[in-house]
Amino acid sequence: MYVPEVFATLRDIAATCRTVHSVKRDLKGAKKVLRDRLAVHPKSSDMVLELLQKPTTGRGDMLALVQTDPALAAAVMRAANSVHLGYARQIGGIRQANVMLGETLVSGLVAGRVADRIFDKKPMDYPEWLWPHSIVMASTCAVLARRTAIRPDEAYTLGLLHDVGWLMAASNHHELSDHDRSHGRLGAEMLTRWNFPEMFVQAVHHHHATVDASVSPQARLLIAAHAFAAELGANGPEASVSVIEAMHIMHLDVRASTILNEIESEIVTQTSILEPAL
Repeated sequence: MYVPEVFATLRDIAATCRTVHSVKRDLKGAKKVLRDRLAVHPKSSDMVLELLQKPTTGRGDMLALVQTDPALAAAVMRAANSVHLGYARQIGGIRQANVMLGETLVSGLVAGRVADRIFDKKPMDYPEWLWPHSIVMASTCAVLARRTAIRPDEAYTLGLLHDVGWLMAASNHHELSDHDRSHGRLGAEMLTRWNFPEMFVQAVHHHHATVDASVSPQARLLIAAHAFAAELGANGPEASVSVIEAMHIMHLDVRASTILNEIESEIVTQTSILEPAL
């Protein structure tokens, strides 16, 4: 499947999912109660239901599907980082979380997120740009990370979840303006409550910051990745740096076209699980 076709299909989205924590937030000067709930892409929901009907053949596909949906990935990462599990270190990568929890537990978590859709009487309008943008950002971060000291799994997960603040707001039927950067703070605060690694939280919080010496390598990665995502037609509503600036930020000594080709290959690989639904 060609990358443009993947983008075109990914933009046809809307669905619901919920979690249980509630918190008051002050957005645009008005009090708004936002719950820690993240909507699942409808095609992801449909595929989950299909895979659950073939438990002996679909579990590996379930793990792959989790890696394409921000809400499902966030649920698995939240479980992996639960203090009740008592792991020695926090988990920053979705592949590692999948392996640690195991296929049976991951499938149960995913089924629970999709089951919430049945009981939601007010489905949200999934932001049209968000799903393709998240997948392309994840793929871009993974490609760029291979030229740094950042683990590709953690980079991929960071790219997939960097805009969970947007998704959280939309899942609560709260609209953010195109230039509202409070989503970084919203996402970071939610991930803190979910016990995500501090480096992950800070990168989400500052992924639209100006690049300087105080910005973490993970935040710089996200800032640079936005430029390549925009070049591939999967940009979000905010402005990004140019590809030339992104190459400089990441200290890349290859052609931009080489990076873009690698990103396109990564996208095709990561979205292959979605082809039956496309």
